Amino acid sequence: MHSPAVTAIYARKSRRNESALGSCEVQAAICRDTAEAFSWEIKEVFADDGGSSETLDRPAMSRLIEQIELGVIRRLIVDRADRLSRKLHVTAQLMELFDRYEVDLIVVTDPNFGLSAASRLSSNIVAAASEFQLEMTRERMADSRAVLKSKGKRVAGPVPFGYRADPKTKQLVQDIEEAVIIREIFQLAADGATPSSIAALANLKRWPDGKGKTGSWASGRIRDLLNNPVYAGEIRSGDSTLPGSHQAMVSKDTFEAVQRHLKKRRTQTSPIRNALPPVYLTGVVICGSCNRPMSTSISQRKLDATGKVLYRYYRCRSESGGRPPCPGVSVKVHDLEQMLVQSLADVDGLNGQMPLRFREHFSRLPEKEQLEMLPKVFEQVVYKHDECRIQMTFHQDAFDLPDSDVV
Repeated sequence: MHSPAVTAIYARKSRRNESALGSCEVQAAICRDTAEAFSWEIKEVFADDGGSSETLDRPAMSRLIEQIELGVIRRLIVDRADRLSRKLHVTAQLMELFDRYEVDLIVVTDPNFGLSAASRLSSNIVAAASEFQLEMTRERMADSRAVLKSKGKRVAGPVPFGYRADPKTKQLVQDIEEAVIIREIFQLAADGATPSSIAALANLKRWPDGKGKTGSWASGRIRDLLNNPVYAGEIRSGDSTLPGSHQAMVSKDTFEAVQRHLKKRRTQTSPIRNALPPVYLTGVVICGSCNRPMSTSISQRKLDATGKVLYRYYRCRSESGGRPPCPGVSVKVHDLEQMLVQSLADVDGLNGQMPLRFREHFSRLPEKEQLEMLPKVFEQVVYKHDECRIQMTFHQDAFDLPDSDVV
């Protein structure tokens, strides 16, 4: 014998700017009127304000499903069936869930919903029509975006630094103060300044970053700005660009000059670096003082008139977040790599974390192959300079070996 049915209400507003008539509060009020007419007591109202109908991954819907699976909710009231979902397969999943846990679904606008095969069929047709309408709306929006882009109009997305979105047209208009900063950044880059030096200058001059902060400029942010064609009066369209309807901040000649400098810097190679052995743990070694990745650098020492010796180091040189690098934090690449190799070949096997099968296999490998395996084993290596020690994190499958690799 079942316990008295516990009733709940579900409401969903598809868009946050939807009419007040479709608000979750209005839907809940309509459902409450139905509940009062039958003397049903409402336990809880589950409302997704602005939730997508395409999946069940909605906060309130997830809680509702959990309560149903626990056997708490036995009756559910909705304003309309499409408030559950506009996707036919998602609606079908919910109907199956309601049948499995014997939940009565009450649809205010369709009192006979689900009482017969014909009702279920008509409901599926309605759901299919809603899904078709949704897809047609998407196609129309895609066509509208394509037309706007062909006219050089902004479609959507974050507003670039230096611009504001016009409240009425949503198109880009220049922010006078930020535009001055953008022009100076491009002029510095066109004159050959690097993104890192520009970021350092921006922090020194305390330029605002567009979010009300100062001192937070980093080389990556500068590089992104310099690569954005919007400042030359263009908009991105796939892999190419189109002339924009907004006002450019820099000339095309200046923009192209900056691109040449950036490209030259990316493709420039050093004969000394090419002569050195590869570095295997780029992006893996982390500074234990500031938690930022350490990068490589080269130091050289002159032996005599005939030659010199080169040393490669991992150094804390990152300026991300507008913070300076940690002074004096460095470790020789060779020393760190050998320390890690030794830890994998050690008979104790990292305090029992490493299987014997892996250690024996690793010990038999040539040195080059041992070094190549390091980034496959270590997800992160934190170098704690003040304590002269390292902290290692392994990949989940770090010690897995295919049978072909085991003798």
